[in-house]
Amino acid sequence: MIKFFRKIRQNLLSEGKTGKYLKYAIGEIVLVVIGILIALQINNWNENKNNNSKIEILFEQVLQDLEQDIKTIDGTVFYLNKKDSIAELILDSDYKINEVRGFQNGELTNFFNMSDNFSQSTNGYNSLMNAINIIPKKYNSILKNLTPLYTYKAEKAYKPMKSLTNLNYDIKKHFMFNQPWYHDVLSNKPNKEAFAFVEQALFKNMVASYKERNIKYIVSLNFLKSASIISYAELHDAIFSEESLPKFMPRHAVKISNETLDTYTGCYNEGSIDMDITIERKGNFLAFGDSGTAHLLLVTNENGDFIAKIGKTSTLNFNFTKDDTGNVVSVKTSIDGQRSNEFIKLKNCY
Repeated sequence: MIKFFRKIRQNLLSEGKTGKYLKYAIGEIVLVVIGILIALQINNWNENKNNNSKIEILFEQVLQDLEQDIKTIDGTVFYLNKKDSIAELILDSDYKINEVRGFQNGELTNFFNMSDNFSQSTNGYNSLMNAINIIPKKYNSILKNLTPLYTYKAEKAYKPMKSLTNLNYDIKKHFMFNQPWYHDVLSNKPNKEAFAFVEQALFKNMVASYKERNIKYIVSLNFLKSASIISYAELHDAIFSEESLPKFMPRHAVKISNETLDTYTGCYNEGSIDMDITIERKGNFLAFGDSGTAHLLLVTNENGDFIAKIGKTSTLNFNFTKDDTGNVVSVKTSIDGQRSNEFIKLKNCY
């Protein structure tokens, strides 16, 4: 074989065709390489196109789950607020049994029912995590905020829900084994002993315990709703920025441009108590938290001031101060108009 190639080389040299052959060979090699590169480029383009389509579908699934969670939380909180109002009526010193409509038809036991437990929708997020290797790095900040939403933030809602459910179970267990009239109540039959029981201190203590855990559950659900709204706005802004937010989303800060919202963002420090807060823009909204963990939604009230809801009734107000050039230099916070603290805006976050 070696002799064969040597013979060909000698023939080419003898015929003076070495230069032409080399040029031809090099040209063929270049064409082959260009063809391979074009094929690879087309393959990469098709793969990226398919990945982008898949990513968009995955993010749409997450948005659908977040929408369902936000609406479900609204319905659950409405139900829990109704129970809280009934509890306040029962605990009122002037309470009379006939003031609660339908009480004689099973309200005694129905009051402690948990007919609407919350369960977070996780299918979209789980599918997204299964495809994490094809998610571009530009979405890292969104994924960073999504993960806590489906882990410890969700657990903050589940813990008080479980606590309330366990209390309901314990109360019904007490009725079942200690109160002879419980069968009549379950059968929606009027019972004088049951009527007398609900006006006793023991029943009011049960209702007070229920009310306390019920409020904690409401607070935790509102916290989760706030975080879900922030994640929805941030994800929607990144994927579907040209589309308006759907009607179910709050409109608190939508009319404020993102450029204006960005002027409020940054890290703030309260030197006297050595406390830091961080304000970030999430889509069309602002959020704040401690030391870079911005998760509580800032909204605007009727006066255009930024506020945040804390608990069931408390409001945290944010009063920003600007210098002559329009730059934000500090923010004063107060809870229900009391206990004001001033945080100075830092040039850089830690």
